Amino acid sequence: MEKIRDQAIKKRHLLKTISLKNDIQKINQMFSKSGVRVVIRDNKIQVTGNEKDKRRLISHFIMEEAPHHFVDRSLLTQNFNRTDVEQIEQIIKEELAPSTLKLNDYALINLMMHLLIMIQSLHHDDTLLSRDAYSSWLNTYDAAIVTKIIKRIENVFNLILNKHEREEIHMLFHANVDHLPLSDRDKLTTTVGDNIVRAMSSLFAEVQHIFGIDLDNDYFVFPFSLHLNKLFSRAMQGSSLNSPLTESLKQDFPVVFELAVFVSFRLSQLLHIPITEGERAYIALHIGAELDRQKQHSEKIRTAIFSPNYMNLNTQLYQHVSKQFEHDSNVVALVNDPSELDKLDVSLLITTVPQASSMAYRVVTISPFMTSKEKSTIMATIEENRRNVQRDFLRRYFDIYFGEQFFFTLQPIMQRDQVVTLMCDQLERRHIVSPSFRQHVFEREEAAGTAFGTVALPHSVYMEARQTAFSVGVAKNSIRWGERRVNIVVLAAISQNDQQRFMRLYEALITMFSEPQVATALARVRNFEQFKNVVKTNM
Repeated sequence: MEKIRDQAIKKRHLLKTISLKNDIQKINQMFSKSGVRVVIRDNKIQVTGNEKDKRRLISHFIMEEAPHHFVDRSLLTQNFNRTDVEQIEQIIKEELAPSTLKLNDYALINLMMHLLIMIQSLHHDDTLLSRDAYSSWLNTYDAAIVTKIIKRIENVFNLILNKHEREEIHMLFHANVDHLPLSDRDKLTTTVGDNIVRAMSSLFAEVQHIFGIDLDNDYFVFPFSLHLNKLFSRAMQGSSLNSPLTESLKQDFPVVFELAVFVSFRLSQLLHIPITEGERAYIALHIGAELDRQKQHSEKIRTAIFSPNYMNLNTQLYQHVSKQFEHDSNVVALVNDPSELDKLDVSLLITTVPQASSMAYRVVTISPFMTSKEKSTIMATIEENRRNVQRDFLRRYFDIYFGEQFFFTLQPIMQRDQVVTLMCDQLERRHIVSPSFRQHVFEREEAAGTAFGTVALPHSVYMEARQTAFSVGVAKNSIRWGERRVNIVVLAAISQNDQQRFMRLYEALITMFSEPQVATALARVRNFEQFKNVVKTNM
């Protein structure tokens, strides 16, 4: 009996070892281009590679786990009085409506968050420490609109803002309206103080070094410096803000919370002030919102605009491009000095002055007023970049999610329900999904067919798989799929952990399989290796 038990234990240990090695192999395949490998040495799992590549991979993991739409209206109403949230939004929208000032959704939520924190602080009699320095952030027209907003906030919330608090609201609008890349770091020092700026500079360098996350950008620096200045003022007065979100942030957004803990710890040391749990929760809100912004923008093409600064045409062009391509392009730089071009980290340069082609980015030359034809050229370049990004994404995850055990050759007599049943049965046998998965796939099909051209992409409405897997069926002659006929069926079983990747994979597959030459090549496929070759050839 003892011998049998020992053999059983050894067998389980062997199976776990094999499973672990398979998982490590998949991880190394996924990140084969990163320069980092996971190995087993002396019964320990180790990560090999140079330090720079390791940190880059850490940054990748953090952004993969970063929340989507982290700070939205629901989070604001959880943390602040619902009536206050609604009143702030109403005031801003009503005053901006007749003006030329515009806020996108992200900028509006970001601005509301800072104003609500300020109001909450003032209700606790925590005013900012006054300074003699005062800066003007907005032009006369824009400043008049913001001044009206300030007066309404004072009336509605029964507040009296001092000169410095008024200036900070002007700065918040300057940082959020139209998202024009800012370059007033010297003015920032005058506004928040040299101690705040130096502390942030040291902190951001450490975050970049340890976590590979770049927080040193104007979109984060300007609003966060205002918050940090207010936090510093509260600490000097022996006060602090409380937040009901501390525990939920820790549980629901552990990556954001860990970053916030590190940031709070270092700021406490750099500024020689205590930072309470409540204040740390607000720091987490800022960091989470920034990671969300970076994540959303990472899916857009990084763009720079080069245009001489003549009669304010470069600013007008920036605003025109940003508005025209706001869902596709992230304009990160507006430059007028040719020497700055070599420093750009972008994929697209839009220029009003002809430039030499570059290996680092695509160049599109336009007139200062951007014609319809030039808009089409920019859009075509963006679409080409999007396809390349999709292919890179699919290339990274193909070997992880696709396997020979889930490949099927479909017979012409088969129809939709038979194919779904065949694929779901195999996923069930492999313990990828539960029996309810099949019914959920059928429910999704009944709600709206998943056939696109000659490709069907059935899936459940729920992210319920134990692990993500794609089941593939290929038919030489098309099979009936509801009212359509298809040659390719890709059934997606998605786990909760891969929820955010699903739509990117889904879009990448539709784009690739909808290309006529790919569909034709796949119709001739007879086994998984051939399928893989067709897909990877067209990546």
